[in-house]
Amino acid sequence: MLKAGQGIIGAGADKTAIIAKSPTIDLIAGATHFDDKIVPTSFVLADLTLQGGLNGINHSAAGSGQGAAYHRITLSHVTLSHMANAGILIDNIYAWDNNFIDHSHFFRCKTGIKQRPDPAYVGGDHIGMTFLDKNVFYQNQFIDNDVAIDWQAKRGNNLNAFINCLFKNNGLAINLNNSDSTFFANSVFETAREHRY
Repeated sequence: MLKAGQGIIGAGADKTAIIAKSPTIDLIAGATHFDDKIVPTSFVLADLTLQGGLNGINHSAAGSGQGAAYHRITLSHVTLSHMANAGILIDNIYAWDNNFIDHSHFFRCKTGIKQRPDPAYVGGDHIGMTFLDKNVFYQNQFIDNDVAIDWQAKRGNNLNAFINCLFKNNGLAINLNNSDSTFFANSVFETAREHRY
């Protein structure tokens, strides 16, 4: 678990690995519980591999709290592989907003990045709305996932960008709902695979 402002910096994705002993545990989860108000928070993950859990990074209401607003995070040169649910789960918090995610790899996960808002959210500015705004994904790879990007927003996501990214052999590359101005620049989409191996 990482509290607000904490992080882990490894010696390289091929040298530092955190490996789950069970497919039912999260490898990194938000631990500072912001539940009654909106609180900007951040974390650092760089130069390491997360492998084999339920979620590589779990930012959900249970750990982060519904008021957690992740911004200005450092997520760089991280490999997230073989996750039973998602490489990154963003679920029932306030937001991921203004983040730069670079040179990270999502490999053989059920979902690369999964967004799920509070099912009770009906409108307005509230905790739990779970929006993604102004996130830039630069030189990331999404390979052999069931679904690479699964964003199911209620309050619309805005101005997210995928630049120089590779989507290869995913069952489904992109599944977006209520995402405005999401754009892909100089990114490659290769044929979806027929069978998971």
